[in-house]
Amino acid sequence: MTAAIETCTPAMPLQDVAQLMARRNIGAVPVVGDYDRLEPIGIITDHDIVVRGLTQRHNPARLRAADCMSVAVVTTTPDAGVDEAARLMEQAGVGRVVVVDHAGHCAGIVTRGDLR
Repeated sequence: MTAAIETCTPAMPLQDVAQLMARRNIGAVPVVGDYDRLEPIGIITDHDIVVRGLTQRHNPARLRAADCMSVAVVTTTPDAGVDEAARLMEQAGVGRVVVVDHAGHCAGIVTRGDLR
């Protein structure tokens, strides 16, 4: 699990999300309702930005994270095993699982690359 993760809110400009990804060399950012509670309400990936943002003939400068994010975020807990994370990814057809603590707050992320 990667514990030092970045998050964004649905209102964050899409360009800022993309710049955050580029700066941190990451491909996904959990979307949280607010920065105080850090409860994941979605996830936005570099793929989402391209497919839902840039190919839809919208002005990218006007788009927000909410316009491109996936609301079906797959979560697990810090005490779940590697096999469980892999099973969740396979079952949901995703490459990332957001790790949430006992209160439901973002605690990290596990990617397909972490499982290798």
